[in-house]
Amino acid sequence: TRLVRTLNTLESQSTNLETNVSTVLDLRDAVEYKIQLERTKAELHALEKALEDARESAEKEKLYRDKEFLETQKELYEKALNLSNERDGINKTFVLFIIIAVVVLFFVLFVVMMIIVRISTKNAKKQQEQFEATLQMVSQIARNPSERLSLGSFVDSFGDAASNGRIGGTQASLPRPELTEEERLDLQDLALKCEAVGEDIDRVTGRKNNSKNVAELVYKISHQLSCSTYDSMLYFCAAMVYDAGFLKIDPEIFTKESLSTEEKYEIRSHVKQATERFDFIPEKYLPVFLDAALMHHENMDGSGYPTGARGEKIPLVARIIRVVES
Repeated sequence: TRLVRTLNTLESQSTNLETNVSTVLDLRDAVEYKIQLERTKAELHALEKALEDARESAEKEKLYRDKEFLETQKELYEKALNLSNERDGINKTFVLFIIIAVVVLFFVLFVVMMIIVRISTKNAKKQQEQFEATLQMVSQIARNPSERLSLGSFVDSFGDAASNGRIGGTQASLPRPELTEEERLDLQDLALKCEAVGEDIDRVTGRKNNSKNVAELVYKISHQLSCSTYDSMLYFCAAMVYDAGFLKIDPEIFTKESLSTEEKYEIRSHVKQATERFDFIPEKYLPVFLDAALMHHENMDGSGYPTGARGEKIPLVARIIRVVES
């Protein structure tokens, strides 16, 4: 009777072979694979024992078929178990890779942050040194207010434009002095021409309103240093075009994030190339404009360029522009 029940069970399993194979392939848990494998081994052992007890050839043939099925099922479970173990190994390797990648990423971020902090500290120190140099320059100028260009005893006036605090579209809080009509028109015409060139410079360099802003501060500082009103207005005009040399340089340089050594030297050359754009300036004003263009990068301690001039050898207009730029 036990043999008959076993045969019936095995016959049912043989009928559902394809379903069992599909089920085996869908199993994902290694523990379940082991359980199914042990169960199949037990059934195979029972079948082998039944074969020993079977007497009729028909029963033996059926039992042999069932044995073949169980052996096939056993192989499938063993393969599934091996695949599960391999998958677990791959998952562990992947997790380890992720952990290493995260650690490396944090290390790189830490190094980058340290570099940024170091650069920021260096820049802050440099800015502090520039600020101290600027204060020294202002102090030096303040101690020598008599050192201003002697261009004649003129009185500052731009007529109606000055009375409205605007010169050629440039905002500036100017007093309302008195000038002869000829002088007023002369300076007004010069300011309008300088403003147009200054706008070209700002457009090329990408510094919006830089020329006007610098010119306004230069005027205010020179006025506070007791320069004559006429000189202050002349400095005002020169401060709008002191960077005219940039118009002779390839505009693409101003859009680059980093410059080569050659490009840096080309940028520095703007102080010498400005004179080519000063053909509209009357000859009597030209010395002031040349001083502003050629020497506005000189420093009081001689560390500037292009000549390394120092102290009182730097014209007043160039010193004031240097202070404003700093």
